[in-house]
Amino acid sequence: MTRVAVKILLKAAFSALLIFGLLSIIDTKSLLDRIGGAKPLWLAGAMLSYFAGQVIAAWRWRAVLKAGEVDIDLGRALRINLAGLYASNFLPG
Repeated sequence: MTRVAVKILLKAAFSALLIFGLLSIIDTKSLLDRIGGAKPLWLAGAMLSYFAGQVIAAWRWRAVLKAGEVDIDLGRALRINLAGLYASNFLPG
């Protein structure tokens, strides 16, 4: 196994250990009750606000790229931004 693979496995194991530790100390029934009691309109507003922030971030990156003479449309900049967000949140490291 390569050094990079070992590093990734160690990070993934550490992340899993942290998640397990967090789940073992919280009251999951209370958490699920709170999630179930959330008002759908507030959740929709939060999601819309978050997505609007991601569109603004993509627009800003598009402006930076345009200054460097790289021309991409906003849709592509948004897809790249969301892919980076996914990688940052869900991949170890």
